[in-house]
Amino acid sequence: MTRKLEVHQGRVSVEDIKLLTGEFEVESVHTLTLSNRGINDLTDVAFCTGLERLDISSNKLSRLQWIECCVALTFLDISNNSLSSLESLREFKNLQYLNAAGNVLQTFDSFIALKSLESLKSVIFQQDHLSNPICSKKTYKTYTLELLTQISYLDGNKVRGPGSEFASQCEEIEKLLAKTDESSQKPQFGQVEVPLIGDSGSSRFSLYFKQHSEGDEQVEQAKLAFQTALDNSQFLIQSAELAQKEALQLMHAD
Repeated sequence: MTRKLEVHQGRVSVEDIKLLTGEFEVESVHTLTLSNRGINDLTDVAFCTGLERLDISSNKLSRLQWIECCVALTFLDISNNSLSSLESLREFKNLQYLNAAGNVLQTFDSFIALKSLESLKSVIFQQDHLSNPICSKKTYKTYTLELLTQISYLDGNKVRGPGSEFASQCEEIEKLLAKTDESSQKPQFGQVEVPLIGDSGSSRFSLYFKQHSEGDEQVEQAKLAFQTALDNSQFLIQSAELAQKEALQLMHAD
């Protein structure tokens, strides 16, 4: 039976890891969850050379060099820390999923080390209330996709492969509607529900069109984009369903 881990002075030790996982040897640990424990030192995690999944989110980490030996990792959650660079991940050739939201990444150079990770498929720099300073730049998405040509998901959204076109169209609609919202003091909405994805067919994507007079340029653009999405939806919905299953397997695989 495993025990509750109490970290002392911000450092997790080999013995702590053994107690938490129930393993006799740390080299045998494949999954390790150390989230929200006030950790600022991961020196002994370096001995977990067999690690495939590591969650060190919501701690006090400003460096990652301690885990440079954990090159077998396929899943890494480092969200909600104080990291300003991801250079230490340069040799993580097996890494497929990375959540780095809620850190202090300020430049594109701060995560350029990810460019060489060919197995990387999903990267998160902003999620819910967690973000990074780099995400506020207008060129954030465009340049990130140019830099990380291997990824299929950015910030939880499909950006390449089957279903990405539909997701992009919906994103453009949201931007147009948001722009229209800003120019109106008394918004009124009409809702259109479009089946999106899900085995039960119950998942729905709601689009809101403000009721303005005909001829409003922004509204007309939104309607055109929406109609284009509908025209292509049947094929794209099927593709998106497959993409969603792929993402769920990637992010929740044991």
